[in-house]
Amino acid sequence: MLLRTLLCLALAAAVCPAELLRIEHSERSDLDGGKSFGSAGPYEKIAGKAFFAVDPKLLANQIVADVELAPRNAEGKVEFSTTSSSTSPSIQPKATGPSSSKSPTAAAQASRKVSANLLLSRGYMIVWLGWQWDVPQRPGNLRAYVPFLAGVTGEVKTQFISDKPATSFNVADRDHVPYPVVKPGDLTVRDRVIGPANRHPPAPGGLSKNRTRIVMPDGFQPGRIYEMTYISENPAVAGTRPWQASATSSPSSRNGGNGVRRFSAIIAATSNALTPCGWATLRLINLTAKEEMVS
Repeated sequence: MLLRTLLCLALAAAVCPAELLRIEHSERSDLDGGKSFGSAGPYEKIAGKAFFAVDPKLLANQIVADVELAPRNAEGKVEFSTTSSSTSPSIQPKATGPSSSKSPTAAAQASRKVSANLLLSRGYMIVWLGWQWDVPQRPGNLRAYVPFLAGVTGEVKTQFISDKPATSFNVADRDHVPYPVVKPGDLTVRDRVIGPANRHPPAPGGLSKNRTRIVMPDGFQPGRIYEMTYISENPAVAGTRPWQASATSSPSSRNGGNGVRRFSAIIAATSNALTPCGWATLRLINLTAKEEMVS
């Protein structure tokens, strides 16, 4: 069993575009107060962080926009990391079946009692990895930590539609981490998606101190579509996040790192060596909200 595990790891290292450097655990606790999930018994919840590296010269990683410009480590590789959360049986010999790896958007669905209890009662290990670098700064959110390109500038387009009066809006969508405004552009407004965009007088309040909000003391009118294309700097190399997108996805969502598959393979191989039954196959449940993949 150990020989098979080592062979699988060696083959994975040779062909996988992403390298899993290490996994650090920061918190360990009983799930649901030590509740037993059927024959699998009680589960534990482990929080931590996974660290990856990708070779920017590898063909599979060259679909990642600007990866060749990203900072590199001593081995010439681009590093990134992601927060992680996992649930696994506290009594390891009862762990059976393949590892299930999910994105945060799928994690929200899996947290529902019906689906979660089904997996847990059968001894599945469930792993969540953050894959988006700009998720809102809220406790419990999983996120990816990707490299940034210092000194690089470019255009960013922001849009704001409110259903109630508002005196300011975040230039990022849904309170995500924004690209600060270095040089504002013209503010436009229209009443319909396909309607003409008319130039709006400059916002009297200008920008917030951190240059991430457009301020309008007289208020933005509900239902109207406000847009601005502005100049920002230090963009994220977003494609180095661990979730894999296809080569036909938008440049901002492309990822050749394949980090989730690498992470799952290591988890599965390690569990193979520790459990008496072993796993014949590794099945990944990769569910991701479509709008996140093309945003």
